[in-house]
Amino acid sequence: MNKSTTDALTAHAACIRNQTDLASEQTCGCFYCQRIYSSTELKDDDFMQESDGSYTACCPYCGIDSVIGETQGYEITPALLTEMRKIWFDS
Repeated sequence: MNKSTTDALTAHAACIRNQTDLASEQTCGCFYCQRIYSSTELKDDDFMQESDGSYTACCPYCGIDSVIGETQGYEITPALLTEMRKIWFDS
């Protein structure tokens, strides 16, 4: 398994219960629609509540819960988002 595939697999955990992680201004991206944008574009209604009371970000452009941020340990690049989409949506 190559590094980009490994990163794409491990980065998936960062797309849930991530409201606190995305609270600080940072680059984030959606691996469904492939948009890269600032976390400041996320508004309160872009978060959905999980059963444990935490919140998960949904992309303000496509509405899918596939948002990850750079403070979660991943450089948000088109290559990472493409690899993640391939694994989680296109397979």
